[in-house]
Amino acid sequence: MKTKLAAALLCLCACSAHAACTQSSQQCVHYKNGNVAGEGACTVTKCQDASGSSLKWQQKGGAAVAVETKNGKTTVNGKPGGQVKNGNAASMGLTCYGVAANKGEQFCATSY
Repeated sequence: MKTKLAAALLCLCACSAHAACTQSSQQCVHYKNGNVAGEGACTVTKCQDASGSSLKWQQKGGAAVAVETKNGKTTVNGKPGGQVKNGNAASMGLTCYGVAANKGEQFCATSY
């Protein structure tokens, strides 16, 4: 009995440590220096756990992006960055992210 109880508790702890993720089909646009470098349908994976959150997507044959926020700090493709403003994208209902050191490249997707 104790073995079964210990196994159940171990499983419960292990499961709670994993991130809860959801996927949704979105429209994504990749901007370079203000111009559309690629656009199309993509699948956005959004994960959330106790330490933070992440968004990941890749357009078919296009650029990939991974946005992670942990302890209040956001990285875009492993480099310091965050949400950026893009008037054209905002008018289409897109949210954009970019690397702080490279303001000319932005990764945008519809609401997730």
